[in-house]
Amino acid sequence: MNKILGILAVLALALFSIGGAEAAITWDLADADGVTGATQNLSLTVSDNTLNNVTIAYQLSTGGYVFIAEALNATANQTGFDVAWDTTTLTDQVFTLIAIGYTTNTTEDQAANLTNMNIDNTNPTASYGEVPVNITENETIDFVTASDA
Repeated sequence: MNKILGILAVLALALFSIGGAEAAITWDLADADGVTGATQNLSLTVSDNTLNNVTIAYQLSTGGYVFIAEALNATANQTGFDVAWDTTTLTDQVFTLIAIGYTTNTTEDQAANLTNMNIDNTNPTASYGEVPVNITENETIDFVTASDA
């Protein structure tokens, strides 16, 4: 009986070794993080990497995905991919990012979504109280009210 269990254990180990590990993509940002302003650096961490490139796209609340960039594997077993993304042309809304990793130019190996991201390119509005009249040289002015700082 022990001999049979030993043989089965060796066979299972051999099958596992042949199968290899699949790449796993993890976003360095968290779901529901905000994205604002001009150029954003979108970073991915990859474990057990066999990926040659990663395509990154965004999806608006409705409609299909829009290509952002493709990150190519610069070294064997690369553990991360980075792309730059300029959001200033987009209107404020919630969207989903997707990263799709490929082992060849056409073979998809792994994908990871980043959901409920909020683009906010609107400048904040602010008010700083009333400007005093009759300001003289070397006078100190205190602004006592502020909102949306």
